[in-house]
This record gives sequence, structure tokens and C-alpha cells, in this order.
Amino acid sequence: MRLIHTLPTLVCFVAGIPEIVEVQISVSDISTTIFFPLGFFGLGCNPPTTIYYSSPTTSSASSASSEHALQYHSSTGWVIVDSSNKWKCVQPNPSFSPSPNEELFLSPPPPSSPWMPMRPSESCVSQDSPLTAIPHSALADLHALNYRFELAIETIAACTSPLCDYQRAVYRFHSGEFVAAYDGLTLLTFPFPPSDDLRAVLEILLLKPSSSSNSNSNSPPQPHFPYPHARNFVELYALVKNLQKRKNNLGQIEMSKLLTKPLQNIGAVDVAEMHYTFIAASISNVDPCVELARINNQPLVFSSKVQIQQIRNKFREDLDKLRLQSLEGNFKVEADPSCFPALGLTLCYHGENDKVLLGEITKTYRTLYPKLVSEEPRSKEKSKNEKIVRVGIISSHFRKNSVCRAFCPTIGMLPNERIHVTVLLDPGTPVDGFTEMLKRSVNETVVLPGGGNLVEAQEYLLKKQFDVVIFTDVNMSPWSSLLAYSRYADCQIALWGHHGTSALSSIDYYVVSDDMEGVDGWEKYDEQLIRLGRGLGVIVDEGMFGRGIEEEPKTTANKILNNYGDLILIPQNLAKFHPSFDGKIEQALEGGLGRGLGGERVVIPAGRDQSININVIRRRWGNYLNERVTFVDLLQHEMMLKVMGGVSFALDTFPVGGGITSIELLLAGGTVVTEEKEQSVVRTTAAAIKHMDGGKEMEMEGLVTEWRDFLIRVG
Repeated sequence: MRLIHTLPTLVCFVAGIPEIVEVQISVSDISTTIFFPLGFFGLGCNPPTTIYYSSPTTSSASSASSEHALQYHSSTGWVIVDSSNKWKCVQPNPSFSPSPNEELFLSPPPPSSPWMPMRPSESCVSQDSPLTAIPHSALADLHALNYRFELAIETIAACTSPLCDYQRAVYRFHSGEFVAAYDGLTLLTFPFPPSDDLRAVLEILLLKPSSSSNSNSNSPPQPHFPYPHARNFVELYALVKNLQKRKNNLGQIEMSKLLTKPLQNIGAVDVAEMHYTFIAASISNVDPCVELARINNQPLVFSSKVQIQQIRNKFREDLDKLRLQSLEGNFKVEADPSCFPALGLTLCYHGENDKVLLGEITKTYRTLYPKLVSEEPRSKEKSKNEKIVRVGIISSHFRKNSVCRAFCPTIGMLPNERIHVTVLLDPGTPVDGFTEMLKRSVNETVVLPGGGNLVEAQEYLLKKQFDVVIFTDVNMSPWSSLLAYSRYADCQIALWGHHGTSALSSIDYYVVSDDMEGVDGWEKYDEQLIRLGRGLGVIVDEGMFGRGIEEEPKTTANKILNNYGDLILIPQNLAKFHPSFDGKIEQALEGGLGRGLGGERVVIPAGRDQSININVIRRRWGNYLNERVTFVDLLQHEMMLKVMGGVSFALDTFPVGGGITSIELLLAGGTVVTEEKEQSVVRTTAAAIKHMDGGKEMEMEGLVTEWRDFLIRVG
């Protein structure tokens, strides 16, 4: 018998918190409680207006069709129903994202249904049970969805069933405890799905021997595990599945080399180190490419300030050791050094003055590959028109990237009768709408030759005989960073596309705006610090920050609805969540920032593949922050702009603040709170706020003139 019950208006929390709301529905003559984790309905709370329910077949004989087939056919969550006078828990398909206000249809699925079967309940709940009586396995999943893995494991601590053991292993896997996850799985006795097993993934990641095949037709039925396994780590999971097919044709060294970077990307640096150790032990000679990659294997999110200092000390010691090995003749870099990583990329997130460490990187690279540095004098031959200043601008990011958003509009305004601008592209740069727009604005666009061969690119740049060469993002990309070691013009300039000095004698000037650095800012730079313009010191093209060019939407399970006006948004990369910043989040929630600013909850957008890094942050926090801060999935760009303009305010991180994201916030009409004096790098957010207070006429005319005059003067 099918009964329809309209849900009442519900009051719930916002921001994707997996709070549970209780409603009532009639099932025959029994009143049954339904629990919804409202996080799946988005940052607002407009639950479905109607629930259709079909009672499962009542049968004295227990069977899968009568007791284990009840499903949601929309949404996700847990339902407690009555089946054959016995309470059961239903967990539906976890990958389905509902639309707001859509109807939930509950009925036994047909035999061909793709939906997963009901999993057994660990406990039974009576119709009069309070919300706290929700089965522990379901409650643990709710905690895990909010990246509170330790709390999830604690919730099912008393459960000893194989299913709970598997559940614990999944939580440990997603929190980065790969070894503990594997050890827990090895204790389980029932067979695993051979083609999609978490243990099979961990065997590859942890250099373990493969478990015996479970493909025996006489094996008992495979249990179904309603968990996403490694799929949230999209890049890593795809690679592991590919390696499982190819491992008979690939050696373990090759497999380990392929795994290290994806492991670093998700924060599993300890597992990546395991592979680097294996590689180093398996080859007879020191491989500088492997050793440099190993030095670069650092966490982006830190457990404490003490850990940061330990990392910096080890970083310097490892560079010293590698230089000494090279000087002693233990190895030579004969080939092109394109494998050298941008070792300075992540140092800025430590919140320290990096001038000394960046200098150590420069010293090491020059020792490993002396040909990297070329100080050849320029040819005396000049162009026919002595008045023209020939400017070459090098970047690996003249595409849909923060660097192009920051500099491309200004670069496009520079050419005139006195200045000839050539844009030089990294051979690996993908061409998109941003690239094409820049091409139309400058005099010449060249893809550097060599297909990644550094020497060929260096020779080409010398032949061009530029008067000025500009690097937009030294220390951000290996290619452009390595090119910056040599001199191709009498004047060479670095811009703030990435933070910090280049620490290179080949770079003469570092250009920022007057609002980006304090009066003592010069102390952080080896170059002469030049201040051009006010605000951001560059032209801001609003079209590059909106819906304009080739926007590719990102999927999200957290749909923003209506109620986010009391939220505090921190839309920054997790690497910017320095331990020093934790206290400021708490102060913001307590209304301690003044100016009438406050909010009920903090929301931080992050990719689902960042669970390990999120777990590091949550472990730093006490209960207060863990209860009032929510990590939500990455949002579609248009939706993100809407949220930026609608939240109570956005909080800027420190000691590394926002860049392009802060500009987007201001253009969307949002309020940004930044601590200018706490910034250890260029103060982009503070400069952007001052920039928006300036006039566009001043920006377009005065700023371009100032840039042109500077280039003519130095060129």
C-alpha cells in the first residue's frame, strides 16, 4: 500500500553540515522515523516537499527481495523503515546529487536496478527513539562526510563486525593513514571484490605483495561495500587502476616514479617518501632528478609551527648534501635539466622570509648544472630604429590562470610606437581563449623552441636581442624558472605572479605596486624593488573574472540555495591555512573583528581529494572550530561568485593571503577582511581593496603610462 505524506517546513543549519532532521511518515499502521543528513541538500535547507513510500513485501521467510532491497531513487541519506516487523537501515547510492525540492521515491527496485542493496543495520531503532539513536554506522558516515574521521572511527569503536572493520579502514585511508588502513584490511577474513578493492589499491601504494585472487567461482558471494574507496582521489585512483592492468609490463621502479607526484598532490607525502626510498635503494648511482623530487616532497598543510621549522631545516640540509655529492663527483647532470622542479614553489606557505632558502636553491642548481647560467654579452647590433624598446615577456601561464588574469590586460596595453612586445610561451602551454586574447593585443607571440629542451630555448632568446626581458612567475613553473637563470637582455625583471625573490643575479628588478609591500619590503628581495602604481599596479579586466571565457564548471554535491547570509567564507587554497591563522578564524566566529562583522558558521570550499590535508587542519583545531567550520565541495564558478557576494563576509588568510580570489570577491560585491601586517608576501588583498577605491580612468591612463615610461627608461 502506498501512502503519501507531505513534510512540514523544517529548520536546519546551513553550509552543508550533515545535521539530521526528523520527520514522520505513516507506514501501514506504524509510525516510522526518517533521518535526512541535510548536507546533501546544499548550503540552504529546502528539503523535498513530498515523500512517496512503498512498503516492502512482508514475508515470514527472510529473503533479499523482501528485506534488503528498499532504496532511495533520488538523494542520499539513511532511512529507518519497518520491514517484516524488523527495523533496518537503508543507505542509497552515494554519488547521486539531488536537486532542491525534488521528490524522493522509495520503493523496491526492479532486478535490473543499478542502486545498491540495503546494508544490514548494526542496531535497531524503535519508532519512539530520539535522534541520538541513529545507528552508529550511519552516524559515523555523517562525521566522515564532514572530514571528521577520528570522530567517525570513535563512533563505531564498539562495533566488531567485518563491515565496521572495513568502514574504519576506509576512514583511515581518506585521512592519510594508509598503513593502518591496510593493516586493518588484512585482518578481515571474507573475500574482497577483486576488481575494485581498497586493499588492492593499498597494496600498490604501500609496495605490498598482491593478495591472492578472489576470482575462484567457488568463492562465497562478494559482500557489497557502500563506500567510494579511493575514488575521491581521482588522479591517484585512475593511475592505480591503470597500473593494476599494466603491472606485469612495468617494473616496480617505473610504477613508483609514476605514483610519487599524485601521492604528493593529495597530501600523502609519507607514502610518496616510501617510494622515493625504494627508488633510491634500487639504483646504483645517485639520480639528481629523483633526489630533487624527493626534496620537493613536502606537505602543503602543517600540523604546527614546529613542523614548519623542521621542514625548513631538513630542506636546507638536503640541498647541502646534494651539492656536496655533486662536487665530490658522485654524479653529473649531462643532459637537459628539465626534470629540475620549481623547488621554491611552496616555501612561501611557511610564512617566513625565504630569501636565504631560495638562494640555497639557486646555488644548488648552478652546482648541479653549470650550463644553466649564461652571462654571454649581448651583440652590439641594434635594430634599425634605435628608439624602439624590444620587450620579451616569458611565462608558463599565459592561459586561463591567475597569472594571466593578473598581467595579461596590462601586457596587452603596452605596445605602442616606442615599445615592441613579444610574448614567449612555454612549449607545453595549452592555448585557450585567454591565450588568443593576448595574442591579438601584442606585436608578436612565439612558442619557445626545443619542445622542452632548455638549451635550445636559451639560444633562441639570446638571438632575439631583447632590450628588456620580463618573467611573470619565477619559482612557480620549472620551465620559466630555469630560463630565468640566464641573461638574455641588459635589463631583466620579475613580477609577482608567484611570491618571493627570484634569488638570481640575472634578475635586476622586482616590480610590485606601492600598496603591495611595506616600507621594509625590500629586505625580502635580492633584486632592486620597484614600486609602480597604486592598488594592484596592473589593469583589472572584469571580463576575465566573470563568466566570459571558456568557463568549465566543476561538479559539487553542495548546492548553494538561499540561506547563506550568516556565513563566513574562506575561499582559499588549503596550503594557505597556516597554524597562525587558526586563532583568527575563532576570533571571526566570536565577533571579535569589530565593525559589526560576524557569522554563525565558517565555510571553506575544498576538493574531495583534499581529505588528508583537511584532516591535518581538523586535528589542529579544538571542538569549537571543528563544530563551526564546514568544508564543502568546490563550487561551479558562477555559483561561487554568487556566494562571494552574498555571505556575511570573507576572511583573508595569512601569512599568505588571497590573490585573484580576493579580486573576484570584491568584483562580486563581497566584503573581505584582511590582516595587512600579518602578510609575509605581497599584500594582494589589501592592494585590491585600495585598487577598487581608485578610478578606472586613472587606472587605464596613468598606470599604462607609468609602465611604459619605466620600460623605456630601463630598456
